[in-house]
Amino acid sequence: MPSPETFIAFCSLILGTVKFSEESWEEDARLVSLLKKGEREAFAQLVTKYQQDIYKLAYFKLWNQAEAEDAAQEAFVRSLAAIRSLRDGKKYFGFLKTIALNCCNDMITHKIREGDPLPEYESNETTPINIFNPGSPEEIAGQKEIIDQVKKALDKLDEAEKEIVILKHYQELTFQQIAVRLGIPENTAKTNFYRTLEKLARTLQSLRGEH
Repeated sequence: MPSPETFIAFCSLILGTVKFSEESWEEDARLVSLLKKGEREAFAQLVTKYQQDIYKLAYFKLWNQAEAEDAAQEAFVRSLAAIRSLRDGKKYFGFLKTIALNCCNDMITHKIREGDPLPEYESNETTPINIFNPGSPEEIAGQKEIIDQVKKALDKLDEAEKEIVILKHYQELTFQQIAVRLGIPENTAKTNFYRTLEKLARTLQSLRGEH
């Protein structure tokens, strides 16, 4: 079972994530198309849309605010440089997420080579927890309550939903690897995962509204 800190990061990632819908994907495709034509304003819109999610993802990997900010910024820069390699604009978020994870892994590899301490959870109580949306620390009273809420939300998933969350979020398997593991088409694996995220988001929002 993931650590309490992982639950907290997962909670914030789910609560702050974009709505995975056909409408959202179509909007990404439109912006990517404009960006390929040189419309830099389209890039600004993509950054605005995904910057919180990418920062949270980087924080979850690095457990350091400054490094997470650097990794998120670098991810957007790399995505811009490689945008023409993205054939399907609907897949921009997955494209960006992969780049962000690579940026984080590069930073961790650099630490190993330099002999620096590896990333670990920042437990200093004086350190602000920026993985939450603005206002969330005031809305949710303490980390234990957050963990309890995420546990309750996960408990409402059926076994198949729990499995796909573990495979994708905690084990970081690709959708192709998940499809092979579960014996289902890759598109079905994607659909099931995103539907599960939406279900978790609704449940977590509901639990937050009770407090």
